[in-house]
Amino acid sequence: GTLGSSILILISSVFGSSILAVPFAFSKCGWFLGTSCLIACGLLTQLGAHFLVESAYFLSSSFPPSSSPRCLAFSDIAARATPRLAFLPSLLVVVNCLGSAVASLVVAGDLMPRTFRDLALLSDHSSLIEHANGIVDDYLLHRSLWVLLLLLLVLPLCFLRSITPLRYAGLVTCIAVSYFILVVVTLFIFPSAGACLLYSSPPSSSYSCATNVVSFPPSLPVFLHHLLLACPVFFFSFSINFQVLPIHNALRNPSLHTTHLATATALVCSGLTYLLVSLSAYFTFGERVQSNLFKNYGNTWPLDTARLLMLLVVALLYPLV
Repeated sequence: GTLGSSILILISSVFGSSILAVPFAFSKCGWFLGTSCLIACGLLTQLGAHFLVESAYFLSSSFPPSSSPRCLAFSDIAARATPRLAFLPSLLVVVNCLGSAVASLVVAGDLMPRTFRDLALLSDHSSLIEHANGIVDDYLLHRSLWVLLLLLLVLPLCFLRSITPLRYAGLVTCIAVSYFILVVVTLFIFPSAGACLLYSSPPSSSYSCATNVVSFPPSLPVFLHHLLLACPVFFFSFSINFQVLPIHNALRNPSLHTTHLATATALVCSGLTYLLVSLSAYFTFGERVQSNLFKNYGNTWPLDTARLLMLLVVALLYPLV
């Protein structure tokens, strides 16, 4: 592993269902509070990664050179810090990673049936989803079918001996997310290009379907309620701490500087991406932003291409987790 491959893997572990959900958190908090929460969660994540790697180095230095373990895990640090609770960090890792894996399958089950339907209609192949009498055939639109196909495709990647080959997943993620950013920002600047197809919209490039765009929630009870809804989304949007030790162990020349630089670069890139997508979506739809951003958009070729690319990102996240 190198610095570049480490950054790509970390970026791939960050994006997934989060990039589709963070705009929803902005719609609950307002643009200023949402930006502040996103920055705060990014800084806390970087601080946690810093402590984790420093702890691993401290533990390595406490062993004689001949017995020093080459690869450190959460369980090694926990066994030294709190021997009686050494199982707890591993249990938390399993629970959190299970949640991320399930979330990726849920997003895939949401995206693929609708994308397949839209592509069939746009390409004049409606016979794939409709009978001759016009009745919709939901066999190819069933989410269980697509989730199963996704699992069969990515399962071989789950048995890789090293995390390093998944750097190519990071490269695919960067390309897909870049296209997604381009689509979201373009539809923010030109809403009539397809942003407001699901809402009544006159054919004007200056039209926006945003409603109730605010910087803060209007009152203290609403503020507290919406903040509690949004904070879990913000925290889980920077889920790199589970990959920090495996990436550090896989480095060709492991060092604190390289690992810290990789985590900081990945967090800055992902934070700026979240900010750009979230603000563009929030100023496009306002409080209408849904928990899956794609549900706000209609049926066009650029949007369906973005759905397919983001589906690939979610699929590649599964073996990484």
